Amino acid sequence: MKIIYLAIVLSVFVLIGCEKGEPMVLLDEPIKAIHFSPSKGVGEINETILFSIKEDADIKTVEKVILTAVKEPTVINERLPDYDVMVEYKKGLPTHAIHLWVGEQDDPSILMYMVNDGETYLTTGDMTNVLREMVKK
Repeated sequence: MKIIYLAIVLSVFVLIGCEKGEPMVLLDEPIKAIHFSPSKGVGEINETILFSIKEDADIKTVEKVILTAVKEPTVINERLPDYDVMVEYKKGLPTHAIHLWVGEQDDPSILMYMVNDGETYLTTGDMTNVLREMVKK
């Protein structure tokens, strides 16, 4: 009986842990550069690059910001994204286009795939702080 009770308790913990939103994904391929452009709006991509991140350490940092963002419905109230982010891969694979709303210090930032149906992903406040430092440079 104790084993059944323990199994039920563990199952509940596993299910609660799985309820977190699903994370953003990128291709499991080396990234050549991450480009940032001022956004023209949701559904559009501005190809006029404001700045690019090309150093491996900086790419890994931005990649971590993206990959740790989790799906969570968010109201953006027709506010334009701050940036269009283009993840360019080394092997000439298609570029990932992402809209980015940069949060205030310690607040979440919002990311959205350009080709998605409005599904938003939120970063942690810590990841926003890292991101704010990157876009400030």
